[in-house]
Amino acid sequence: KPYEFLDSVLKNKFDYILFDRTPFSSGNEEVTLQVIDPNIYDASYPCIFFNEREFKAYFDRCNYSLIEVFPSVDNEINNCQFKGMIFEIITA
Repeated sequence: KPYEFLDSVLKNKFDYILFDRTPFSSGNEEVTLQVIDPNIYDASYPCIFFNEREFKAYFDRCNYSLIEVFPSVDNEINNCQFKGMIFEIITA
């Protein structure tokens, strides 16, 4: 439930919110299961691929303005682009 988590973060009214290495799908938002190679360590966890337009619209509705988008070191993997974004709170 990433948007519920973001709701709890934005209650703090931080001046800036920074995201890096965030996955964006070319289509709908999607939750997948990321499984770690057991040779590294035995684990799995959910991973969300955001729809970029919906992600930006969420912050706009929460009174944050997008001030920067930058490429991530991961760039693009399997129809998924990794990006960074910086949002600034809109003050009246």
